[in-house]
Amino acid sequence: ELRTSGGDITVSLPRTYAATLDASTVAGDVDCDLPFTPQGSTETRRSRNSLRGSINGGGALLYAHTAGGDIQIRAK
Repeated sequence: ELRTSGGDITVSLPRTYAATLDASTVAGDVDCDLPFTPQGSTETRRSRNSLRGSINGGGALLYAHTAGGDIQIRAK
């Protein structure tokens, strides 16, 4: 679980890491450059203020929230 009241969150993960992503920001964008399947959608990736779905098929919950900043999930 990653939280901040103001500021960016950047997470670097191995390209093959599997997780269930729940990420949101009040003022900013969320972007994931790992293989991602949004919950309830066939899109592969989109930058917006919330992103929920599976990274590499899903796994343990990765929760990230910030009130003011961007969230970036990056491949190592």
